[in-house]
Amino acid sequence: MKMMIHVSSAVHDPVIARAILETGVEINVDRANIDATSGEIVLEVPADSCARVATAFERQGASVSVLEHPIIRDDAECVHCGACISVCPVQVFSF
Repeated sequence: MKMMIHVSSAVHDPVIARAILETGVEINVDRANIDATSGEIVLEVPADSCARVATAFERQGASVSVLEHPIIRDDAECVHCGACISVCPVQVFSF
């Protein structure tokens, strides 16, 4: 199951490492876009561990969105801006 994690500049800790240590769940990072003010991370997590992993991230101050449907890109509308991890400015992604 895929989930999107949003972190703000208020979160300074290694949230992924802590979530793995706390839950014992293997987490795969599909994509990440992190800068000095915020970050968005798309993770692949085993479906049976999704709630436990989400709770671990939320305890650290991150917000979590479970992506229950695959991300669909409209290639005819995409301008290849590279901002795929966040909400696309021309709305070519649907969640």
